[in-house]
Amino acid sequence: MANYIKELREKVGHDYVFLNFAGGCVFNKEGEVLLQKRGDFNAWGFPGGAMEIGESAAETAIREIKEETGYDVEINELIGVYTKYFQSYPN
Repeated sequence: MANYIKELREKVGHDYVFLNFAGGCVFNKEGEVLLQKRGDFNAWGFPGGAMEIGESAAETAIREIKEETGYDVEINELIGVYTKYFQSYPN
């Protein structure tokens, strides 16, 4: 995905782009929630990341959680869809 975003940035420069992201709340058997320290903003959050072309939101969440934590997970329910979220990353 990093290569895709890099190639996209080379084409559009600093113009706004629309990217979709998905993640999930991971619970253990005791009901505790897994948080991870994000490298990009130095903040705690849920595992997740950018969708790849052709992926569903559920597929993205499952893949990203596996990549970031090593855990195999299943989706039990949709928590929400959030729009009008703006995040700025350096080019």
